[in-house]
Formats: sequence, C-alpha cells, structure tokens
Amino acid sequence: MDIVLMREDRDCQVAAIATACGVSYEQAKKATMHRDLMGFLESPVFGNPLNLYLSIAKLGFWKKNVTLSELVSGDVVNGKTIVLVHDPDSPNFNQHWVVYGGVVDSLEGGAKRYILHWGTGNTPKIVTEQKLKDLYEKGWPNCSFTVYKANVFKVMLERIKLFFARLLSCVKQ
Repeated sequence: MDIVLMREDRDCQVAAIATACGVSYEQAKKATMHRDLMGFLESPVFGNPLNLYLSIAKLGFWKKNVTLSELVSGDVVNGKTIVLVHDPDSPNFNQHWVVYGGVVDSLEGGAKRYILHWGTGNTPKIVTEQKLKDLYEKGWPNCSFTVYKANVFKVMLERIKLFFARLLSCVKQ
C-alpha cells in the first residue's frame, strides 16, 4: 500500500481517499473539489462524509459502511478502510480522516493495538483499543467505510441518490 501524504494543513480527506483508492493526490483532490479555505470552513465544506462519498463515486469506487466493532475485531480491509477520528479533548472541532492499517501483535495481557495512517508522515500511529474507541466515539459524526471498485451502474445509481439527498437537504433549509 502506498501512503499518500497531506500537502496542506486540512486536506486529510484527500490523502485518505488517495491512499484507500490507490489513486494520486491530484486525482483525489480533483474528486473532492478541495480548496484551502481559511479556518474552520474547510472541514464542513470538503471534509464531511457526504462529500467523501461523492468523491469516491467520482473515482469509480463505492463504500461499505463499517462499524466500530468491525474495526476493533480487525474484520475490515486494511489500507482500504477510511475512518473519521475525533480529538477526545475537542471532538467536534478537531476531526481527521485516517486510513485503517490493521491490527498489530498484541501487547502483554492480550491488548490489541491498531495501525492508523494519518497522512502526515510515512510512519503510522499505533493506538490501543481504548484509544481507537475514544478517537471514534467521542465526537460526531461516527463514520468509517471500506472502499471498493464498483461497476459503472452502481456508481451512477449512488451518485443519483446522493444528488437527490443533497437537493432535499437544501430544500429543507
């Protein structure tokens, strides 16, 4: 698996999509329509789950939602699973998209450890089970999914559904 690194302070979704889908940074950036906006504006605009779903569809991929239980058990595809993590100290303002890299050998006493690729360097972060749970659950939204190459009809159907979901959310406001 080639780890694609972030190039800006707030482009974690670009790096995560590029890594999980096996595409270049430039392809993922174009698919996400990422722009370097000031301050907190960038995350709600470009880093929300709906935008990631649209972006992977543009690249010809789709997703299978993954639960925290599946992450903890390691029952996901390493290097293809994207997870939204939250800073437990400021969970709704400090969020980051990472790529799940798998489970490493247990510590003494059987405690599992997990590999998370943050896109900030080639060395992943290794976290305990409790830390993984805190990073996942202490904020909102809780989101993780595995990407897979989808056939053109599946991608088109999902893009149409997402278009109408966005349209309906605009009408409600």
